[in-house]
Formats: sequence, C-alpha cells, structure tokens
Amino acid sequence: MKRREEVKMSEENAPSMTKEQLVALLKSGPEGITRFNALCEEYRDWTVDLSGEDFSGTDLSGVRFLEVQLFETNFSGARLVGADFSGACLEMADFSDANLHKAVLTAANLGEALLMKADLTEAAVSGANFEMAHLDGANLSRANCYGACFARASLRGAALCKTDLSEADLSMANITEADLSEAKLVKAHLAAVLHGLKRADWQRLVEQTETSIEFAD
Repeated sequence: MKRREEVKMSEENAPSMTKEQLVALLKSGPEGITRFNALCEEYRDWTVDLSGEDFSGTDLSGVRFLEVQLFETNFSGARLVGADFSGACLEMADFSDANLHKAVLTAANLGEALLMKADLTEAAVSGANFEMAHLDGANLSRANCYGACFARASLRGAALCKTDLSEADLSMANITEADLSEAKLVKAHLAAVLHGLKRADWQRLVEQTETSIEFAD
C-alpha cells in the first residue's frame, strides 16, 4: 500500500491535462466522467479549477466535483443526476433548468448562483450556502436542506414540499407563492421579514417549531 506522502499531490505530479482537455473529457460521455472521477480519486490533492467553463446542456450525471472550483461555470439545462458537488465553489454558477435530482451539494458554496426552475428533488444540500441565490420556480421537494443558508435568496414559486429545512437560515428570503406543504422547519431561522406569505400561513407552518417571526407592515 502506498504511503500518504507518496500519493500527496503537487503541481509537478498532477495529471498533465490542460483545462481544455479536462472539459473535453467530461463532455465525452459516461466513460469520460468515469475517467475523471478515477483521476480525482487517485490524485486527491489535485486542485481542479473549471471556473467559467460552459457545460450547458451536458449530461454529467454521476460526476464527482468534490471541492472543485466552479465559479461562474455554466450548467444551465445540464443533466446532473446524482452528481456530487460536496464542498465545491459554485458562486455565481448557472444551474437554471438543470436536473440535479438526488445530487449532493453538502457544504457547497452557491452564493448568488442561478437555479431558476432547477430540479433539486431529493437532493442533499445540508450545510450549503445559497445566500442571495436565485431559486425562483426551483423544485426542492423532499430535499435535505438541514442547516443550509438561504439568507436573502429568492425562492419565488419554489416547491419545498416535504423539504427538511430544519435549522436552515431563511432570513430575508423571498418565498412569494412558494409551496411549503409538509416542510420541516424545526428551529429554522425565520426571525426576520419574510416576503410573500400571509401571517396566518406562517403561523400554521411554524406551529410546532421553536422560532419567532416578524412580519412586514
């Protein structure tokens, strides 16, 4: 078995692939994604930066982008079923109309990201940062959003049915016309002005939670 120091990566012994070659590999289909995942597993200290690349409409299902730099990367309309973005930098990335069913975004940073009409059903996004992100019309039904931050995010018309929002931060979020039926909001941070829902609706939704709410005049 190789010693840890033997597999520790540096710029000199990282895979000799350009950014363009990595993108081409990922776009080549399932075999390319499998190869990429294997490289990331073999060279665990390899810093992968695909910021600003265009993967719109690409099928990247099952890809493992753990802690990958994906700042302003375009995934609009992409198929990302079961993809793993744990710990990835996804600030200002575009996931509009993307299929992220059962994707893993645990502890990922999606600040100011675009997720309009994205499918995040059954996704694992616990501890993720969605501050100031745009999730209008997104579907997060049955997603695990435990401890996620949606502060100042826009969730207009979003589906949050049976979504676990326990201990999530929804302060100053815009949830106009969002569907929170059977959502779990235990100890969620709601003690701020939340736009779009009537007082009676919020009183019903947080009837069994340990929180306080302020309403706009």
